[in-house]
Amino acid sequence: MNCTVVNVCDNDFKKRSGSDMVKSAVNSYLRRRHYMETDHFRKSDLVLSQTCKQMTVAATVDKDVSRLNSIIFSTISNDIALAEQQFTKLKSWILELPEGK
Repeated sequence: MNCTVVNVCDNDFKKRSGSDMVKSAVNSYLRRRHYMETDHFRKSDLVLSQTCKQMTVAATVDKDVSRLNSIIFSTISNDIALAEQQFTKLKSWILELPEGK
């Protein structure tokens, strides 16, 4: 027995672009999950390019580079041993720097 299945919606899918199909599938999924529509995330809010300075700042914040070589000393704790340890680390780091920098 030969059965041929004809899908009436094939013409609709051919007319829609791939991004429309993805958008429709995502919207359908979100409706089933009872997600509410919000204006919080919109394409107009996306930043698609960054300057070198912005990238440097973002990398510094992500990597905590600015805090790794800092001296920790607080007048509240008055931990002299910790301050001395941090100062020794700073001093050895400075001495390891190449000349002329």
